[in-house]
Amino acid sequence: MRAPRLALGILAAATGLSATAACGGGDDDTTIDARPRPDASGPIDAAPPDASGSVLPEDLPTPLPSGPVTASTMTFNVGLIPTVKGRTQRLPEIIEAVEASGVDIVCFQEVFETYDDTTDPASFIDPPTVAAELADVYPYAAWDWGGTSSLKNGVMIVSKVPLYRRRFVRFTMNDGNQIVDRAVVTATAVDEDAGWHLNVMCAHLQAGLDTANTTARRDQLREIDELAEAEGYNDGPSILLADFNAGPDPDPLDEECPGQGSCPATCSAVDTQTIDMVADTYGWTDWAEGLGFTPCTYCKAEADAMAYPLALFPCEGSQRIDHCFTRNLGTAEVVTMDRVMDEPFSPALPTSQGDVAHLSDHFAVRCEIAVP
Repeated sequence: MRAPRLALGILAAATGLSATAACGGGDDDTTIDARPRPDASGPIDAAPPDASGSVLPEDLPTPLPSGPVTASTMTFNVGLIPTVKGRTQRLPEIIEAVEASGVDIVCFQEVFETYDDTTDPASFIDPPTVAAELADVYPYAAWDWGGTSSLKNGVMIVSKVPLYRRRFVRFTMNDGNQIVDRAVVTATAVDEDAGWHLNVMCAHLQAGLDTANTTARRDQLREIDELAEAEGYNDGPSILLADFNAGPDPDPLDEECPGQGSCPATCSAVDTQTIDMVADTYGWTDWAEGLGFTPCTYCKAEADAMAYPLALFPCEGSQRIDHCFTRNLGTAEVVTMDRVMDEPFSPALPTSQGDVAHLSDHFAVRCEIAVP
């Protein structure tokens, strides 16, 4: 889910925030940022719940293992936001599905700092809470609450192998509504037993297909590259996992938008240039075409069915906007790329906003790295 300008009033109402609080203004202690957090024990290397971010070691192992990477990775926008149905009911299902996935490293988007009932810890969602829930399988986690928005940034990494050197950037050109901070969090995963390390960048870029949001998204790519250059990721084995809010429409001629206001039947034109820039301008490898990976990850019918209280993107059709890119893998490569976390509930999952059929309004992308 991608919180555009038209969603401001809806999101403020759904979260119980005033319009001022939803925009990040005011000092009132009823805003999200000021509410008390339930006590929760964090996973290994995670900070206590009242900290601004996870705590990871700064010093990498010496010598740093630099053999071929053999890791399973996934990017998953989990839609834990009040404008997607049933976040508190979906969260346990998401935890169970991720733990059963067999993936080594996960990049999440939209693990937002949200509340349904501040007297009930079970209704509380934020990165340390999710990290604690996953800690039995993913004992290492990286996140940061830096930012100015009501819901913070919602990006985090969880890993089965140790993480080091957390870095975080809130993009300079950002969401003008002050609802969601667009940001990137990074860490270096090190598997000393298997003999490899991998720099992991996890991001959530600007939404919207209009010129202003497309311009912001491309500026955010520039800041990702600046961080990668500063931290040496451009020169080492690295992966960029993100909801880019940009990418191809698997079937651009289908009629997904008829009868929805002034939308064209075939929906708004997608943004593929941003995705092309990741490889052509910044030097990352896009494995999707070579592997024949073409499905939507934000799929119109399923996403609209998850929206609450109404579909927020009537003129945007199905798109493949969740991606993984790599660089400097040496003899390793992405050997398979699959859409996952897309199996429907059977029967549908009942929530307070109505039944839901899927874990999120996005499907996840799983990328397996190995020596072919």
